[in-house]
Amino acid sequence: MDAKTAGSNASNLRKLAAALRPLSIAKLSHKALLGHADALFPKDKKLIYALNRLNDYRRIAGRDNSPTYGGASAPVNAAGRRFARPASRT
Repeated sequence: MDAKTAGSNASNLRKLAAALRPLSIAKLSHKALLGHADALFPKDKKLIYALNRLNDYRRIAGRDNSPTYGGASAPVNAAGRRFARPASRT
């Protein structure tokens, strides 16, 4: 991705983040973000493109916030890495 595209994506994500306050983009699933984007900025293809690139990054980085993936429920450390869950005692 070139610098111009990255800048455009960042600008579009900031626009959505400002409109969603006090909600956080980091805590919403891709599906939820698409729904908000469609409601707030209908037919904004650049915003949808930016959200799709964010979703690609989340999947690669292991930070997919969709409910089927486990969402953002796992605690993370200062480096953004998930802590290991303790073993179940069943």
